[in-house]
Amino acid sequence: PRILPEDELRALPGVSGVRYDKERVVLSVTRSQDAIAGLFSLSARHGISLDDLGTHRPTLEDVFVTLTGKHLRDE
Repeated sequence: PRILPEDELRALPGVSGVRYDKERVVLSVTRSQDAIAGLFSLSARHGISLDDLGTHRPTLEDVFVTLTGKHLRDE
C-alpha cells in the first residue's frame, strides 16, 4: 500500500505525533478539524484515497500508558 510521507504528516496543522501501526497510520493531534482537513488535502495531492478514517478521544488509561509506558493490567 502507498503511504503518505511521515515528514509531510508531521507538518500538517494540529499534528503532534505520527506512528505507523501495521497498515495504519496513527496521528496524535491537538486540533482535529485542522488535521483532518490537512490530511484530506495531502492525500489528494499524492493521489491516495483514505480507506478508513477514525477518531478517538484519549481515555484516562491512554494518558497513563503514554506517561508511564505501562498498561494498567501489566504487573
